[in-house]
Amino acid sequence: MNPTRNTTMIKHLLLGTLAASLWAGHAAAAPVTANLAQWTQAGDVTVASGTSARITTAAAESGEQPSGASSALLFYELEPALKLAGGVLPADTIEGSGLQLSFSALASTTISFAWSLSTALFDADYIDRAFVVIDGSLFESLADVALTAVNGQFSHTFGAGDHSLAFGILDVNSTDLVSTLDISGFNVSSAAEVPEPGTWALVMAGIAGLAGATRRRRA
Repeated sequence: MNPTRNTTMIKHLLLGTLAASLWAGHAAAAPVTANLAQWTQAGDVTVASGTSARITTAAAESGEQPSGASSALLFYELEPALKLAGGVLPADTIEGSGLQLSFSALASTTISFAWSLSTALFDADYIDRAFVVIDGSLFESLADVALTAVNGQFSHTFGAGDHSLAFGILDVNSTDLVSTLDISGFNVSSAAEVPEPGTWALVMAGIAGLAGATRRRRA
């Protein structure tokens, strides 16, 4: 066989092995999506665009008018709907709504968004709460409602691997008042993706196999 042609074939096989190995590593993961319309909705949630949403505590059963097609869920319905560990919501939670996504990060991934929390009628005895839950069990409060709207920013960096994020709003101690959490500027950014050790092992095995085949042809 022509040596030049033989070398070219080996290069093509090597590139094919590398591409297939890298593709296999990427295909195994479902990356996080910045399009909120693709997240799981629980309760009264309205996604206005891929990067903004409105989440409220309104429930038709309480004579309130939800902004979306569904009503806020009672706490024991909300937890499984958002794929949360049982009992992760505070004991004073009555009902609520939220968004959730389970995903596999191929590299360090940061999720961030701006939020605004408001209530239709402030009552110091019924302080509704905005929240996030990281990986199904780590509950964090964003803020409690106040006389005027409360605004802030959320940002969290996930390492490579399987994760989940849920966020929303909770009715606390009563279902009488409607509170709203507005999300805007939702963004997902990832570090440069580096193939996992298993992927590199496949690549190196392919290279070793091709090198061995080349030596045998030359012998």
